[in-house]
Amino acid sequence: MSKMRPFTPHNFDRKLKFCSDLPTVRISRLAYNKMCHIVDLSNLEVSWLGSVLLVDGDFQLEDVFIFKQEVDSVMTAMTPENLAQFGTKLIDELGDAALPILDKVRLWGHSHVHGTTHPSGQDNREMDLFSECGHPWFIRLIATKEGRLEFNIYFYGQDFNWKITDAEWSIYEEVDDSLKETIRQELQEKVTARRTRVYHQPKNKNLPPASSTSTDFWKWRYNDGKIGASSPEASRYYGQANPLDWEANHLNQKTESPDRIIDGEGDGLGD
Repeated sequence: MSKMRPFTPHNFDRKLKFCSDLPTVRISRLAYNKMCHIVDLSNLEVSWLGSVLLVDGDFQLEDVFIFKQEVDSVMTAMTPENLAQFGTKLIDELGDAALPILDKVRLWGHSHVHGTTHPSGQDNREMDLFSECGHPWFIRLIATKEGRLEFNIYFYGQDFNWKITDAEWSIYEEVDDSLKETIRQELQEKVTARRTRVYHQPKNKNLPPASSTSTDFWKWRYNDGKIGASSPEASRYYGQANPLDWEANHLNQKTESPDRIIDGEGDGLGD
């Protein structure tokens, strides 16, 4: 029996795989418009903070806030003092209403002006600051005047950290409930439910279904039927002795016997 070789390390192919879809970033129209104007109006690497919620596995960027800062055209930096000043000013302006907003501040965004969205070494070091704030996750956003946004989502664990780079993003719109009653009134004025005709299935399997098409009828008559369309049994069911009369009435659905029709009711509107 040959002697087993000792285990030795190999060239590892390290990967992190999700068992579900990767989370995405959904941007409110308000936050999107603000960021467009911030990047467009400044030729400096200006920074901003954003309020974010985790909703159904995706990150929802609700609003963004500019804070007091000193930057130039090639560098921006976040400090604990910046964050503290931002929180104090927001509380001074909004009072207790500022607390829920501050609790949702989980995004740092900044402009690279006409550069790329590739992070600098300083950008990467800034994310260490947020790891010390006790948040389980934080998002970094880099934007450019060329119309590019790049989100990196950082996850801070007890023993190790990891991130999603260049996360997928999209814009979402909140439903404007102020329009609901106007639309309800317009529906009631302009939309009427069509009266529905429901045909009973014949008990005799040798007759074609009353809801069949004309093609079904003629297939039944010439190929599969055992009872003539002009027979008394067919006449009793369809109400016509002549198959051509039956087909015409079956198509325009105007003269069928009342006991074979059920009319729909209601206006078709929800609550």
